Amino acid sequence: MKSTYHELVESVSLKNVKTGDVSELTTDSVFVFIGTLPSSECLNNAVALDKDGFVIVNQQMETNVPGIYAAGDVISKRLRQISASVGEGATAAFNAEKYLESL
Repeated sequence: MKSTYHELVESVSLKNVKTGDVSELTTDSVFVFIGTLPSSECLNNAVALDKDGFVIVNQQMETNVPGIYAAGDVISKRLRQISASVGEGATAAFNAEKYLESL
């Protein structure tokens, strides 16, 4: 089936949030990035957070509180991608199960 939709990105407007200057950048594609602020307020500082509010975990996804695990974009890490978060979630679930079995 042939599509009749032909609108393409030709440019984007950029605003420097520090200076307020606006410029235009010619481009043929856009990747939307929604930010890197953690949603850790609900934890009420129950676990250790880094200076930016991300949860600190070890390689087993354990926080500093026994039995509490974290994974995904709320943890302190360099790579924020869904593929990394999926693996971290699996690691956290596996280790949480082992923790519960040990009780």
